[in-house]
Amino acid sequence: KLMDALKHCSDMLSELRTSFLTPKNYYELYMAIFDEMRHLTKYLYDSHIQKKHHLSDLYELVQYAGSIIPRLYLMITVGIHDKFEEDIPPVKELMKDMLEMTRGVQHPTRGLFLRYYLCVMTRDYMPFGKDESQHGNINDSIHFILQNFVEMNKLWVRLQHQGLSREKEKREQERKELRLLVGSNLVRISQLDGVDLEMYKTFILPSILEEVVSCRDVIAQEYLMEVIIQVFSDEFHLHTLNEFLSATAQLNKGVDVKQIVISLIDRFANYAARARDEMMASDNSISGIPEDVHLFEVFWEQITELIKARPEFTITDIIALLVSLVKLSLNCYPEKLDFVDKVLGFASDNVRMTSNSPG
Repeated sequence: KLMDALKHCSDMLSELRTSFLTPKNYYELYMAIFDEMRHLTKYLYDSHIQKKHHLSDLYELVQYAGSIIPRLYLMITVGIHDKFEEDIPPVKELMKDMLEMTRGVQHPTRGLFLRYYLCVMTRDYMPFGKDESQHGNINDSIHFILQNFVEMNKLWVRLQHQGLSREKEKREQERKELRLLVGSNLVRISQLDGVDLEMYKTFILPSILEEVVSCRDVIAQEYLMEVIIQVFSDEFHLHTLNEFLSATAQLNKGVDVKQIVISLIDRFANYAARARDEMMASDNSISGIPEDVHLFEVFWEQITELIKARPEFTITDIIALLVSLVKLSLNCYPEKLDFVDKVLGFASDNVRMTSNSPG
């Protein structure tokens, strides 16, 4: 009966080969199939525990599925329970193999969902710890997720160039509906046990920012920068502020960098307010901000440079940035009113320049 189940499952997965659905409708099809796949996944897990079937034989068998889409979905499904559940699972090697085989699907929509399935199915099997072993370690998990993220983002960006040029707005809306698939990789990294500040600062954030900056896609850049702000910890942001803001300055001219900077400032302001309200600030901090992190000075320098580099900023954009900076100052450094004076003076100068400019 298992062979019949695998055959029916392969037929069902073949529906995901379609090129005639919008991304939104493809997502609905994917979710319907994913719900049905749960039954097979549970059966495979139970079979493995009860030693009913040799999953290694099944793993070999599903590689002969007729077309690449059902083949890869089945290989991921069976492979997870065959290889990852061994006493000493060769997770490191298997993760590498799975990343390689998913490269076989380069159609943007189909490839995006296949890689999302890979992300979901491997979620509970990521190795952790720092010791080198056949099982792998936290660095292997990070590398795996980051590679998957980069490939998914490339596929997501390519969706923009499918179809007719007159349907640009429609494609942009369809892409936005799929953004959570790409962002799920960053969420997953933020949830890994064992990720510390050193890993984040030296490898994780630089790798993410390199992909975000290099993709040159407005929708991807705006969304992914916002995801970085939201999913990683305040501590990580406090110690990588310069790196993040430097990348922000390199984004596509069409990106709303003002809103990205404001989101980050507001996060710090809210963090400081919470720390003060909960009386969590220690003797060596100001409203929860470590003394060695010169938060206001960094934002002041970056914002003033950003305003100079972005002549397209309106006075409304500039004032919005400065309002957030004042909020940050009042929450993090309430006793340093000279910070507020500095911002207000800069605002006054810009308003005066605008009112004196022609037109």
